[in-house]
Amino acid sequence: MNEYYNYAENPDQCGNVPPVNVYGRADGQFVQSQRQLQGPPEAKKVYGIRDFIFAVMTVIIGFITLKLFFTEGEIFPFAEVIASGWYHVIVATLAVMAVIYIGKKPTASQWAIFGCVILFCAVPVFSSTGLVRFLSWVYAAILLCYFAYSFITSKPLFSDGFLREICEAVFALPFANFSVAPKCVAVPFANKEKGEKSKTALYILLGVICSIPAVIIACTALSSADDNFGRLLSGITGGFFDNFFSNVIILAVSIPLSFLLFGAMSGAKGRKRKMTGDTGRAAKVPAVAICSALTPLILIYLLFFACQLPYYLSAFGGVLPDGYSYSGYARQGFFELCGVAVLDLMVIFLAGVLAKRNENGRKPVAVRIYSAVFSLITILLICSAMSKMIMYIGEYGLTGLRFYTSWFMILLGIVFLVLILHEIFPGMKTVATLFISFTVMFSALCFCDPDARIAQYNVESYLSGEIAETDTGSLAMLSEGAAPYVERLKDSDSAYYNCCNRVLITMKESRTSGVYFPLSFTSLKANEIYDRI
Repeated sequence: MNEYYNYAENPDQCGNVPPVNVYGRADGQFVQSQRQLQGPPEAKKVYGIRDFIFAVMTVIIGFITLKLFFTEGEIFPFAEVIASGWYHVIVATLAVMAVIYIGKKPTASQWAIFGCVILFCAVPVFSSTGLVRFLSWVYAAILLCYFAYSFITSKPLFSDGFLREICEAVFALPFANFSVAPKCVAVPFANKEKGEKSKTALYILLGVICSIPAVIIACTALSSADDNFGRLLSGITGGFFDNFFSNVIILAVSIPLSFLLFGAMSGAKGRKRKMTGDTGRAAKVPAVAICSALTPLILIYLLFFACQLPYYLSAFGGVLPDGYSYSGYARQGFFELCGVAVLDLMVIFLAGVLAKRNENGRKPVAVRIYSAVFSLITILLICSAMSKMIMYIGEYGLTGLRFYTSWFMILLGIVFLVLILHEIFPGMKTVATLFISFTVMFSALCFCDPDARIAQYNVESYLSGEIAETDTGSLAMLSEGAAPYVERLKDSDSAYYNCCNRVLITMKESRTSGVYFPLSFTSLKANEIYDRI
């Protein structure tokens, strides 16, 4: 008898069961186990008292975060609260907590990110400008999320896909671990191994909760009976019981926020995640096709520069063309710059993505040359626009819009310069270079205290005769970092004495906000000036 029975030749004896290849699918193709592809499942996490402590701390921080909105019974605008500086303290506290809680030894790059978080959290101490305080907090918060995310990614930091990883760090990681905080808070009451101790902790919590109504009634009555006791109780509790029910509502609303804060930290304790699956099909567009598509645009640029050559040369020469005002001349150059910069960035990106790579995995030389040319054209436009802005500032002085516009144009120039270097040296770490460049430029913006520099330039230019007059109304719109220069103008020109006094009084009255941040060097300098009014 044949040892291998052929079921295909005897279908009647095997019923309706189709023949199956035991090594794969029915068609004989080999299929690897899906479980093996995914790797062993991650072990179930066990939370302890350390997790409980940090979860409770984040609940407290979440309450403080929302409580700032209801200072003195008012709801302050989101940007104003952040610009006050207190939220910078919260982010710095969370950063220190994250380092301690994660418990993994950071690498040099991770320590650098942590240092940047602390650096930008210190901006309110050195700068009084509200806008840079707000932007520095946003940047510090994003870097903190990326710092936590860096512990679970197997990719090198600041590599390709950096923007996608930032989005995952800010949104995906906290929400993916949203349920971790409740589990950690429940640790003292859900530990089955400790039996009686868990029940005791639960009974203590229930007893404390039951005593709250009696404590509130007693504190209210005793506070009404003795003012000294009322002030003492308010000082100890931070006024929590003065608006007990509103504070309870704030606490309830802040709990989901605290779960997200803790989720970002707890997610960083997971195992490293590797990128799986196909990252995308290889680009197959030949270099000749891409260069042919870009050549007409290059010719248009050259024709444009040829037609507008006198117009652009006048900017470099400091001469205002006929029929233009300084403001219109500067604004037109800036909007032209923005449009061309966006277009060139898209062109460079698409050319790099679509171009068929050579045997070394690099873009063809022709595509790299075209990308460098587009970057160079943008840099020339930036130089022209900066020349126009310098003419405008030299005639009328600085404002916030002119200051930030100039900074932005310099930043754009650095970005396109890095892109040119990337085409010359394809092996350079372009993402890391862009990150460092942006961080350095942003640090310069934050720590120079823009309002102080604006006031300094305007006052010194007026006193030296470079500009005909200075607008005290615009000085009144600046933060108190401008106070030393307002006082200098008051002491140097008697015609501005009364106006400058009113400006200083306006700056002092702006401190009445309930979210005022006193821990600032600019505030200390301003205090001395206010005392001399």
